[in-house]
Amino acid sequence: MHGLECLQAVVTAARPMGSREVARNLGLEHTKANRLLGTLCHLGFLSKTPNRKYISGPGIHLLSAQSLNGSRLLATAMPHLRELTDANMIITLAVLWRKDICYLVFAGPGHDPATSIGAHQPCPVHHSILGLALIAEKTDKEVKAILDMYQEPMQPEAKELFLEEIAETRKTGVAKRVRDRNSGGNWNHSFSVTIGEPAVAAIALTGFADDDKVPGLIKRLQEKSELITQQLLAKP
Repeated sequence: MHGLECLQAVVTAARPMGSREVARNLGLEHTKANRLLGTLCHLGFLSKTPNRKYISGPGIHLLSAQSLNGSRLLATAMPHLRELTDANMIITLAVLWRKDICYLVFAGPGHDPATSIGAHQPCPVHHSILGLALIAEKTDKEVKAILDMYQEPMQPEAKELFLEEIAETRKTGVAKRVRDRNSGGNWNHSFSVTIGEPAVAAIALTGFADDDKVPGLIKRLQEKSELITQQLLAKP
């Protein structure tokens, strides 16, 4: 488990990382982190720079390509995500790994989702509308275990609000949040639904929209989710 944490810490960093920094960020002993990083480097999942810092290695790129091809998730979802670009909202596709939401696609309004693969850093599950959709599929015990992974626990008020959001999402099947208005008076809406049976990912739309258009956008998102799920469940 600590080896995977070291790997993720380096892969998600925007720059080379030294072993001491990795150890400090993960709360590990330096000797342990250094040994794990060395093993990952030996296996090819990481590479070492001339100044003895770590970056992604060829092994992790191979594993990434093989996993995306094997799961068929990205290839199956992409045509349907493209059909949502006319909504003029941010289009996202992500998976939940441990306590983080890992974005596969993060496409701004009007952008081709295919050009936005891996364009966003992972974020805590409670910070993301996709995280809300995916964690709502978990049992109460699993939800507690995920939230307990954070080194800095959520504030009681924020945690209570998040648990209320989870309960509402379970009732409706759609994760929804509404933020501040823009100068035109439209609210910033976010809504997300899961993909798969059981859920393996989630898709979402986020952006300013007329309130009367939101139900139609949610329906379109649900339809795309159902189509992607059907294709994933079908034999290749």
